[in-house]
Amino acid sequence: ANLLYIGKAETTLGEIMSLTRTIETLNLPTVLLGIGIQKKFGDDDDLDKIRLEDFQTDLMKAIERRSPLNSVPTLSVRGDMTENACKNSGVTKCISMGCPSLTISTHLELGSALEPQ
Repeated sequence: ANLLYIGKAETTLGEIMSLTRTIETLNLPTVLLGIGIQKKFGDDDDLDKIRLEDFQTDLMKAIERRSPLNSVPTLSVRGDMTENACKNSGVTKCISMGCPSLTISTHLELGSALEPQ
């Protein structure tokens, strides 16, 4: 969840490059669940034009190339901003699905229960 920093991306450069190399070396079908952008927001942000750093794009494309199904998204991202950043960076097999923890509860009214918090 905390790999796609924008503005201070160098903080995760080593981790992302290592992960990308591992994915490329293993060369197995790969999916990613719940990655999202971490960004400090300012008044000058144009969220429709946001892009990933090149090394972040390399990771996402490494996973995309190992999609077990060609037409199905294999990158589940946390929100629309992350999906836009991926698509603006040439990564097309992603879909905004929210936090993966939203799928682990059997409580049918979970959203309503959490809303006041």
